[in-house]
Amino acid sequence: MSSKKTNLLLCKQTLDLESTPSNKLFSMTSKHDTLKLDSKPPERLFITWFSLLTSSSTFVCCALPILFVTLGMGATVASLTSSFPQLIWLSEHKNWVFFLSAMMLCFSAWLTYRSGRTCPTNPNLAALCNKTQRLNRRILLGSITIWGVGFFMAFLLLPLKLWMDSL
Repeated sequence: MSSKKTNLLLCKQTLDLESTPSNKLFSMTSKHDTLKLDSKPPERLFITWFSLLTSSSTFVCCALPILFVTLGMGATVASLTSSFPQLIWLSEHKNWVFFLSAMMLCFSAWLTYRSGRTCPTNPNLAALCNKTQRLNRRILLGSITIWGVGFFMAFLLLPLKLWMDSL
């Protein structure tokens, strides 16, 4: 198919999309922005949510059981591990869990703060892009906070307590 025919088909599809009254987001967009939005899913948002999930696994595997035992709720930990035996596997492999979640957080941070990221020139799409970037930064900050609390509880709390008891 010739490139002229392809361009005509793309323009026709865009005009058809813009002519539907129910689609308010695309009614003000240019042809190029519409095609770009239709063809690519928001993968940065997926990676950000995935990094939140992996950092939450560090919190669940290590920080919550330690917190429950510290507060005198050892029976709760026993009940959780009997109901969800996967927690035992996560606790046994906590080094790998923390390493992989840290790598996901680093990758997500790189995607969020890398240079050369731009938003579209269309005002509607630019507002949506800025809103998504703010959401990505908040989720990333929350993920790093959860990971940090989990790391402190899993690796630093016991040596710190032993050191303070020896004083």
